[in-house]
Amino acid sequence: MRPETPFIMPETRTYLRDCFDHSVAVLDLLESYREMCNGLMEVYLLHASNRMSEVMKTMAIITVFFMPLSFLAGIYGMNLERDVGNMPGARLEVRLRVLLDDRGGHRRRAVLRG
Repeated sequence: MRPETPFIMPETRTYLRDCFDHSVAVLDLLESYREMCNGLMEVYLLHASNRMSEVMKTMAIITVFFMPLSFLAGIYGMNLERDVGNMPGARLEVRLRVLLDDRGGHRRRAVLRG
């Protein structure tokens, strides 16, 4: 507060200076509370993120086990006529050769053609 203001009495000036000091203290307290709230929010979000990471890890493990089973069930669960030949590898013995053959792609193509 400027001391050259003529219409404010010295007692009022002391009171206003004290009010100013109190308001600065309240503002500092509010800022510290805001920082504490931000810290608590970060802790909560970190906890939620860790929990979601654990859930995603569990889902990935489940997927690793069930994806190959779903693939095999999709291949062997098809209703195909063996004599019509509407899909290469529709006969069981050819499908087994194709699925279990690990010698390379050229071998698979030869089994499917012949």
